[in-house]
Amino acid sequence: MEHRIEEEQAYRLTGLTITVQTKDGSNMRDIPKFWQTVMQDGRFAQLVKKAGPGIIGVCGVCHSYVPATGEFDYSIAVETPKDRAGLPEGTRDIEVPPTLWAKFISRGPISTTFQKTIVQALHEWLPASGQKHAGTPELEIYHPGDGESPDNVCEYWIPLQRS
Repeated sequence: MEHRIEEEQAYRLTGLTITVQTKDGSNMRDIPKFWQTVMQDGRFAQLVKKAGPGIIGVCGVCHSYVPATGEFDYSIAVETPKDRAGLPEGTRDIEVPPTLWAKFISRGPISTTFQKTIVQALHEWLPASGQKHAGTPELEIYHPGDGESPDNVCEYWIPLQRS
């Protein structure tokens, strides 16, 4: 899998959030539906207007995982803007500490490649790597452009425990 290990600063993100379930795999259906709803109802456009020029841009954030239930919160987010006016109603802040990341590259249309990259990174690479998940938020980094283009590139970041 194409990846790199890099250190990043702390981030404060602001986004729209749903709670999803991993035990029955419904998260893999519910998250794309959530994106579709947010894009159709205009809240995505409001977030995009607030996205800064940094490397985060618009992202997906997996956070607040509860191992006992398999639930976690998923947010469509941007770096928290100084001016919060114009953010969609119901946004909340997410703190991401300074982290050592395993950053995985996904190439191709999001609808056919990105979930495969996530599953391979979490269920194949991470156990085989000897690394451990830090238990902090995971990030999906969406670069500008057509997400369904064969040339699309996005990234999945897994936080790693420090030795």
